[in-house]
Amino acid sequence: YALPILARHNMPFTLFLPSDFAEGRGELWWVALERAIAENDRVEVVIGDIPQTFDCATSEAKQVAFDTIYAQIRSAPTEEELRAPVRALAKASGIDMHAICRELCMGWDEIAAVARHPLVTIGGHTITHPMLAKLGEAEARREMVEGARSVAAHLGRMPAHFSFPVGAPDAAGPREFALAAGAGFKTAVTTRPGVLYAEHARHLTALPRISVNGEFQRLRYLDVLLSGAPTALMNRFRRVDAA
Repeated sequence: YALPILARHNMPFTLFLPSDFAEGRGELWWVALERAIAENDRVEVVIGDIPQTFDCATSEAKQVAFDTIYAQIRSAPTEEELRAPVRALAKASGIDMHAICRELCMGWDEIAAVARHPLVTIGGHTITHPMLAKLGEAEARREMVEGARSVAAHLGRMPAHFSFPVGAPDAAGPREFALAAGAGFKTAVTTRPGVLYAEHARHLTALPRISVNGEFQRLRYLDVLLSGAPTALMNRFRRVDAA
């Protein structure tokens, strides 16, 4: 859907690929959580060994259940502890997490067709899309390097740029910034809000971004975001946020 629109406006863009998603075996766990809640009037999850039951009978209750479960598992200390409750809930609800991946994500053939377009750059995005800060150093490095190698094996070119999955401070910090540089990426982007300054030349694997998503549906909102004023306020006028 996006490519024809971006091509019409001659807009270059980067597609960051988690290789397991292109293989059809990735876990879009946040979508699985959403669907399990949507399909049930009541869900039971175990988070940190504590069983919890959520009413999901109304749209409002479903939203509360999603927000509460999401917040709790996002704060789990490891990636395995984050995903385990969703895997169990998906299994109990008859939801095939890999089928969700195959339904929503492009495979390698589709990606190869997109990658041939002159406006497109393909970037690395790990193998399994984990919050890298929740992994040990060796595993985090493997996710970065092997994900990029898989992209190169299928598309014929090693990605020079990287995007940290989730990308917030609890997902990527100084250790991950250093790992990305050590893996040979020229740049790496976070989801920390901000605009680019000359000082970012010293922090090319900790770059900020402006999020344009379903929260901002009007062009006047984009004008404000692109001015840099909101991110300056959020960052307390710091130019570089790489700590």
